[in-house]
Amino acid sequence: MSRFMLDKKYQERGLGRQALHAFLNYFFLSYDVLSLYTGAEIDNVVALRLYESMGFQRQETIQYDAGREHHVEIRLLYNRETG
Repeated sequence: MSRFMLDKKYQERGLGRQALHAFLNYFFLSYDVLSLYTGAEIDNVVALRLYESMGFQRQETIQYDAGREHHVEIRLLYNRETG
């Protein structure tokens, strides 16, 4: 999952949690896979807190350049059997 975003004006209402829960249910019912990776910028505390509260586990920190911007992200893994 490359990005999971909710407009800032809709954050802190539980909508992201509901949407992520619905997405995970749909994804694992639709595809024969056991896990799903995503990432969040290292300073995006709100996203990291949401992912971890939903069962995602931190895996590693990755760095990359996109155009002229340097990014540092935490890669997270959700395992269907343990999440």
